Amino acid sequence: SDGDDGCHHDCPDLIHENSLQSGAHPIENTRWETRGWLSENDTVDVYPIFIPGEIWETHRVIANLADGANAKMQLQSWNNSGPYLTPLDVAHGEQNVGLNMTPGYHVLKVIRADGVSGSNAYDLDIQTVNMTPEDAEPFEGEMVDRWREFIPFYIAVGALLLAPLGYVLWSSRGMALDNEVQAHERGRLKRLRERIKRLIESNAEQFEIDSALQMLEEVQWRATIAEMGEANLSHHTDSITLKAWKISGRNLLVGIHVESNSWELAALRFVATEGPSWKLSKVSPASLFDGDEIFLDTLETGSTRFIQLELEGTAAGLDLQLSGLVDGKPLAAIPARALLMDDD
Repeated sequence: SDGDDGCHHDCPDLIHENSLQSGAHPIENTRWETRGWLSENDTVDVYPIFIPGEIWETHRVIANLADGANAKMQLQSWNNSGPYLTPLDVAHGEQNVGLNMTPGYHVLKVIRADGVSGSNAYDLDIQTVNMTPEDAEPFEGEMVDRWREFIPFYIAVGALLLAPLGYVLWSSRGMALDNEVQAHERGRLKRLRERIKRLIESNAEQFEIDSALQMLEEVQWRATIAEMGEANLSHHTDSITLKAWKISGRNLLVGIHVESNSWELAALRFVATEGPSWKLSKVSPASLFDGDEIFLDTLETGSTRFIQLELEGTAAGLDLQLSGLVDGKPLAAIPARALLMDDD
């Protein structure tokens, strides 16, 4: 093909490190001129240039195309301080383009304009101007590229920026797991509630009821009371919660949860209202009882106790009273209203 003035043959379309260094045109505070041709089969000419000088200097490179070139330019500044030559900065222009660079090897590309047909000649000139201030002090010693030493820092910063995303993903996973566990617990509680009711109504063996109540105590208290449904009688303070459910007839299920402060010598009494005293005929799990009172011994902080009992009597209702010693002082927990035994 027709040779370009700036090259021994047609200027190459691609950049290669070897050709960049071997074929570079040295330009130092001068103007370098050349003439080239572009066609449909040769759309890019690459001109490697070399700027002599010290690494601490700054040079302004300016490239110009004469009118009618039907081309555009791309001026590339390359990093010459590392073990390999790598692109550092780039500027684009049509008739002229400029970029500040340090001494070393750099590249100018002349690119055929879009929509142009045939072969087109262009006139190119490149000049450099040393922009280094006179009072600038030269760098003493060897320039060392130390970017690899900052890799751990960049990794740490990246991890720090990604940490909130990781927390969100982990929280979402935790919420999904909690929902799965809650669904499992609800199913277990529903089966357990039905089993307890069936055992009580069928007058099952003592050990069967005791086992079911123990399983109920092992479930989280809030989940239990939510699944057991609305209690017929409730009493709640910061330290203790009392709830009672009517199972059938004179059968009751009483739940006690101690939030804080253990209760010693605790006792649960069923005081009759509007009628003769109640009498306990059956208590599960087996506990010491007398008349209308069950002796519970010690209720530890954070513990849950479920008691199934059967009453004998004809009174219209009952008051539930929990008494004991808290921090060595007598204390009682009494719901504000009575439980009406004949209400459905």
